[in-house]
Amino acid sequence: MSELKKILLVPTAYNKRALEDIERYISVYKHKFEINVLLNELDSLTIEKDGYNLVKNGTSYGRYLKHTSDYVIDAGSMNSGFKGSSKTKWVSVWHGIPYKKMFADFDEKSLNDGIKYSEAYDIMISMSPYYSETFLRNAMLYFGEIKELGSAKIDKLFANEGKTLNIKYELGIPLDKKIILYAPTYREKGKFSLPFDPMKLIESLPNSEEFILIIKLHYLSWLDQNTFNCNIVDYTNYPEVLDLMLISDILISDYSSLILDYSVLNKPIILFQHDKEEYLKNMGTYFDFEDFIPKKQIVQTEKELYNLVGGELENDNSKLREFFYPYENGNSTEKIVKALDFDDSPRRFKEIIFLINELNQIGGVHSFVTNMAKYYKNAYNSKIFVIAIKEFAYDKNFIKLFESEYVDFTWSSQTNPGMCKTILRNTNGYVISMQFNAHSHFQKFLKDKNSILMVHGDVKEFISNNISTWCLNSLNSYELHSYKKLIVLSKKQENLLKPHLNDNIQKKLTNINNSVELNHTPSEQASKNNFAYIGRLSKDKNSMDLINIGKEIKRENLDFKINIYGTGELSGKIEKEIKYNNLENILFLRGYEENKGKIFKNNCALISVSETGGFGSVILEAYSFGRSVILFNSFTITLDLVEDNKTGFLVDLYDYPSFIEKMKKINGIKEEDIKKQIEKFDNEKIFKEWNNIFSQIEDEEGINPKNKIKTSKNKKSNLKSKTKGKTKITKTHSKRNNNRRQKTINYLNKKLPKLTKKLKSSIYELQGKKPIVSVIIPCYNSTATIKDAVQSVLRQKLKDIEIVVVDDGSKNRVKDIIDGFNSFKIKYYYKEHSGLGLTRNCGIENANGEYLFFLDSDDKITKNSLNDLVTFAKDKNLNVVSGITKRHNMITNDETLWLPSIYNEKRIDNIKSRLSLYKDTLSTNKLYRKDYLVENNLLFENVLYEDKLFTTKLYTRTENIGILDQIVYIWNVRENNSSITTSLTPENFKERIKSIVMLWDHLPEYKKPDIFAFFVNHDMILYVRKFKFFTAKEKKEVFELIQGFCNKYGNYLYPKLVNKTRLRIIYCAMENDYESFLKIVNTISNDFRK
Repeated sequence: MSELKKILLVPTAYNKRALEDIERYISVYKHKFEINVLLNELDSLTIEKDGYNLVKNGTSYGRYLKHTSDYVIDAGSMNSGFKGSSKTKWVSVWHGIPYKKMFADFDEKSLNDGIKYSEAYDIMISMSPYYSETFLRNAMLYFGEIKELGSAKIDKLFANEGKTLNIKYELGIPLDKKIILYAPTYREKGKFSLPFDPMKLIESLPNSEEFILIIKLHYLSWLDQNTFNCNIVDYTNYPEVLDLMLISDILISDYSSLILDYSVLNKPIILFQHDKEEYLKNMGTYFDFEDFIPKKQIVQTEKELYNLVGGELENDNSKLREFFYPYENGNSTEKIVKALDFDDSPRRFKEIIFLINELNQIGGVHSFVTNMAKYYKNAYNSKIFVIAIKEFAYDKNFIKLFESEYVDFTWSSQTNPGMCKTILRNTNGYVISMQFNAHSHFQKFLKDKNSILMVHGDVKEFISNNISTWCLNSLNSYELHSYKKLIVLSKKQENLLKPHLNDNIQKKLTNINNSVELNHTPSEQASKNNFAYIGRLSKDKNSMDLINIGKEIKRENLDFKINIYGTGELSGKIEKEIKYNNLENILFLRGYEENKGKIFKNNCALISVSETGGFGSVILEAYSFGRSVILFNSFTITLDLVEDNKTGFLVDLYDYPSFIEKMKKINGIKEEDIKKQIEKFDNEKIFKEWNNIFSQIEDEEGINPKNKIKTSKNKKSNLKSKTKGKTKITKTHSKRNNNRRQKTINYLNKKLPKLTKKLKSSIYELQGKKPIVSVIIPCYNSTATIKDAVQSVLRQKLKDIEIVVVDDGSKNRVKDIIDGFNSFKIKYYYKEHSGLGLTRNCGIENANGEYLFFLDSDDKITKNSLNDLVTFAKDKNLNVVSGITKRHNMITNDETLWLPSIYNEKRIDNIKSRLSLYKDTLSTNKLYRKDYLVENNLLFENVLYEDKLFTTKLYTRTENIGILDQIVYIWNVRENNSSITTSLTPENFKERIKSIVMLWDHLPEYKKPDIFAFFVNHDMILYVRKFKFFTAKEKKEVFELIQGFCNKYGNYLYPKLVNKTRLRIIYCAMENDYESFLKIVNTISNDFRK
């Protein structure tokens, strides 16, 4: 089962004509590694060669190799988006020394490309100090390890004369011919026209019949003429440009990096720079060739070229060689391979992939994976993957991402679904689904894979109509499929579950115990009165029973202390109950602690209060440190783990006095009994069973999905038709009444204009009607826009509305405009100027509607938005409904949708799955039930960016929010800095950061990495793009603001969520590297300004 580690070799642009970039490494590594070369142009997916494989780029298997190869040697094609793990080693052997400016020295797009490239590589091979400093450090902004060792491909230019003659022979070139090589730089992809007449060039030579002109264009170009005489040959498709350099006697080029390569040969070089002025203007360069090459050999016209070729040429290229290639003597490959020192120890077992729900797993799943990964890594050098559905669990109030030195790759389909799919579709290893949700999510990629589905919980939950009933149903209905074994964690569990499975599933059912590394090293005896609870603080773990045990300890006035190691959605509630019951000296919330040795050093025993549970790894860990356990005898598996009165105590469920009695007796447990028990679960013993399972499933068929039976829809009943008819009659009658009422109102409008408004209002009040919606419009000097805003409300299909206009101390005549509407639906309130937040609160206080909607005075709402929002809210009994916002640029007239991916379907957004909605910080595209806002004190703060704080509190407190997939709000944007919240000044940036700090404590832990990323990708970048317009003092102030925020909240920086260039800005700020910070942001700002 042994497999060689993989090396992926990548030539420039995956081009087969650029294989010289990496081919020297094939012969060195092919005997101890599996070598794969990635190319664009292949006739099949893979081609097996002598000692290596060609693999087609863009294929699923090609992507798999990019993500998972142990080592990558790349000449300039890959980037950090392909790198799957920090435990793989990537080496850059960039294909040439640039003449034209690149990356940070060019523009923002190139800067992004450079940083994405540099972020991927652990080592970069350099040809010279100049190359290291100018290109790698300054242009590419690479801060990693550089090894100045020369270029492996240049070794080929040190071939002997025999090799040179052999190349000529293979190309069919007469050995006595002299060769001129024309090899220009790349300009653009496609056809290329020669800038000179090749026939005239040959004819200008003395003894022209002795010469051959070879044309070698860039691999992305091709010659637009192909008919020459025998002295002119197009070798553009010939892949070995170094061969052509070896056999040539003169090089004609312009700006290409191969000029520098050619300098090693000490042969004449001519630069024909016919478009020099245009080239320098568009590109910019790092150096002047005139400093290195005789000026007479740099020409710009055809006439100069023809005259030069026929004359005497200098061939001393020592200046070029000493400056750009000082280390070359023909042994660079040897030096590079020795310095890289790749580990060639083979894999003695196939790769193992664990599928889990979230990467911030703690507890049993984490312990199981860590233990198994450690065993197979140490015993077999296996490659270990952990793939999750999500990064963070939304019902856990903590962030502790899965980390283990024994796991090579950790990914989630939340941040990289393509990578997860690619791995699963191409693996030839073993896939272990640790949780049913994880298996269900990924099973479409597991057909014909060696996949195992595990049950880590208590099977009683499956068969007792409890919370996991769906698991049993999904097994028997084949909704869960694509697995070859179904594993439970004890024989008793297997016997209990088996009768409830159909015959096909029963055949796949087996059991394997949990295990632990047999390293029974009891910790020093801790205090006899300290007990440890280790686990998630959640309802399914029955965590609140810790309070009951604490009360019993208090009642008996015992000196017992329970240290609670864990966190979860009940953390806050347990903390409150501890204070409420005065248990602060008995129960101690210690948070999550990964180091079990530290825990058991301070505690004499482990306790558990779970009603149900799996094969607790934590119990085995307690045994390994010589600690006994006390737990409720409530689930099947405890009888396999705990010998009552020998290795611990089993207590009847909810019998708290008995639980306390066992705590008193815990020190009577004998250490030799614990040691004897743990030997049953030794890793060596258990993983032999796993190896047998792995062998069995190689030849087994998996469970395949069955087609679901589709049931026909019921026919429409006659009753529905009759009801429809009655409705029509009722609607007609109602319409007739409405028409009469409208005629009366029209008459009053004509005859009694001054009384109409009061009369309508009185009729409305006498009818006892409350408006369904109150639209609150805060305004301040809004005479130019408020009329359109109000009219957009009056045009609504929903008529039972009121408009609450709150004037925040305007100095112009807003009231006159409002009075001009002469509408009883509009209420006008004037207050002293105090800001938008308090103005909206005033509107809430004076609104009478069942629902509230906030409309800024310079915006509008769409025609039927209120009706559709109310209908959705009432149908689903929702307190909040949010719809799409359209941004309308008042200057350019451009229109874009605000965060359209959030609103791609009509749905109800649950608090446990609420991640993306936090990005929508607008309060104005939402309908709110007024009583809900008031009862939960969801009001606006008197600060800038009050919307962000308000919506954050709303999202964290509201269980369900309706998402309406239609445009409800028109946001008119005026990019002229007239709005205080859109003016991009350092002072405004300070206020923006202040608003984020204010909302921070309201955020759930799992959301904080996303908010930090939003700060980087949105808030920060707004000011970075305007950097060019700031003074030196303001630039420094912005830098310090970014630095202060990142230093305070940098532990929530999650690189997967941040653009690589912006990530580099953050690192510069955190490391106080103002010089590099300026280089990056100035490039971005300059390009944005253009």
